[in-house]
Amino acid sequence: MIRGILVILILMAMLISCNSTNKNNNPNLDGEYFYSEPSNLSYYIPQGFKDAYVETEVEFDSLIATIYHEEIKESLKLFYFSDSYSGPDALGAYYLYKEDSLNYTFLVINETEHIRLNDKNMESFIALRNANINNVAGDSTITIDLTDDKFTNQSHHQIMTTRGITTVNDDSFYWEYFLVSQFLQTYSVFTRSNTEFNFKPYIHTVRYGDKTAIE
Repeated sequence: MIRGILVILILMAMLISCNSTNKNNNPNLDGEYFYSEPSNLSYYIPQGFKDAYVETEVEFDSLIATIYHEEIKESLKLFYFSDSYSGPDALGAYYLYKEDSLNYTFLVINETEHIRLNDKNMESFIALRNANINNVAGDSTITIDLTDDKFTNQSHHQIMTTRGITTVNDDSFYWEYFLVSQFLQTYSVFTRSNTEFNFKPYIHTVRYGDKTAIE
């Protein structure tokens, strides 16, 4: 399952061709809670994102039809049709995005069966990621700069974090990947944006239970 989840990171970060919410008075972050009924988790998301929960190709096609930027469309197609999504460990995926005529940001939340992450998982994580980065190292049109690479291993939660900037021909995008185990749940969050975007503070605000009614 770990290897399957990591494939999402590599595919998304290396792209070469390319539930309702309510406001919450969080004193530190601007956003709103997004509730996932299957996992009973509430994710705190920056304001302005549209969301969709996709279980069928018809629902996915409807989502794609509403999106303007080709970069989002191609990235989401890559995620949706990957083995990690359709495999038995994938309980569902949430697609959230915002865009205007120039800029875009999207994130994908994928919930899987619970595992406790450990140092060995992190070593596999780094080895697989680095192998894929090395595969494109000979392409002079692509550069990948890692800006964060960390594993937090505590008794009540574990978080694998990797963040970076990929530049293809002179076009850059920022990406983040978080793999988290807490509340006896395991989930991943992937983000991509053509403007600087930092979801890291939000990954620590996930709560158990429906928090959308909190004012």
